[in-house]
Amino acid sequence: CIWVLERRSTFALFVVPLGVTIQATAAAYLIASYALVKSGAGYRLLNLRTVSYIGVLSYSWYMWQQPFFAPGNIYGYAEPPIILTFPFNILASLALAAISYHALEMPLVSLRKRFRPAVDGLPKNLLHSGSHPAVAS
Repeated sequence: CIWVLERRSTFALFVVPLGVTIQATAAAYLIASYALVKSGAGYRLLNLRTVSYIGVLSYSWYMWQQPFFAPGNIYGYAEPPIILTFPFNILASLALAAISYHALEMPLVSLRKRFRPAVDGLPKNLLHSGSHPAVAS
């Protein structure tokens, strides 16, 4: 739809500057509607175990994708190794993201929980007032 509107001279001045914003807003709306409406194919697709797991790995995948998606010649190869070519680069980066998530992120999160001060022992009026004894002067 936006491609058609961008090609029309009447709409070009409006859509070209706002095209990316309109697309991003539409994508956010679709994702939010699929997440909030608990029926339909979109909701079922986004809640598949595999898709949910990829969502959990998304930050790790984001962190580890660069070495696998950079052009092969950036590493000095005349021809990139097979691990840097499609679809092997996707599989390798996803595997490294899973290893990173389970070997680094999860142990560090549990370590953080061990050292984080417990708020269960605080009086309820302090929890709801927004003040904390450690912050109070």
